[in-house]
Amino acid sequence: MKKLAWKLINWIDLKNYEHIEEDSSDEVYAWEFLRRNKQYQNDYSVYERTKKFPGYTRYTLSSEGQYISHNEDMLDWYRLSREFINIDPKITTLPAFVKGDCPRYLQKDDFLGFDATDDTDKEILELRQDEVVVVLSTSLNLDNQFDRIKDQLKLKKDTNGGFRKRKDKYITYLRLLDAELMDIPEAEILNVLYPKEEKSRTTIFNNLKAAKKLRDFNYKKLLAF
Repeated sequence: MKKLAWKLINWIDLKNYEHIEEDSSDEVYAWEFLRRNKQYQNDYSVYERTKKFPGYTRYTLSSEGQYISHNEDMLDWYRLSREFINIDPKITTLPAFVKGDCPRYLQKDDFLGFDATDDTDKEILELRQDEVVVVLSTSLNLDNQFDRIKDQLKLKKDTNGGFRKRKDKYITYLRLLDAELMDIPEAEILNVLYPKEEKSRTTIFNNLKAAKKLRDFNYKKLLAF
């Protein structure tokens, strides 16, 4: 039987989140979101089983316009220091993070639509905060595609504001992630987490979207300040 990488957390019991309220530092929030990341859980399971860190291949763009490959491991990818105390996602004890700028990364599997499982050779394309990846079709009119891309990038530039910390909402975000993992009905989530607010599916959708961004990559932005 495959060992579970994550123990379900009772999202209703606030005692499960008391350690976060006691130390609401950026590192604590970053770890709480990261340890709920399924890919991180899978990578740790590989490490626990093999005692080897899963490997990644990261690509950066040189000043000459050439992509350069870099062989890294999960510690580099998740911005974890090699002087860590803990990296087990089932434990609340903080790891040591490497702080600094936080470029975004996309996995090759994200483009191809495959689910990343226990692969230890993952190819990564590095994107900075102001970069995007565009897929064009040579079978369609290129001028029309370029015009659409231009319009969409202008819209993205106008609407994509800078990252803003919302520490007052982060415990709610974590509870949302935990509730979703347990397949809790929306009505129950609204009654528990938003008892005094207007009951709306949009509320859950927007907060859960922000929570997933923090879980999957925006936790790195917490470490950049």
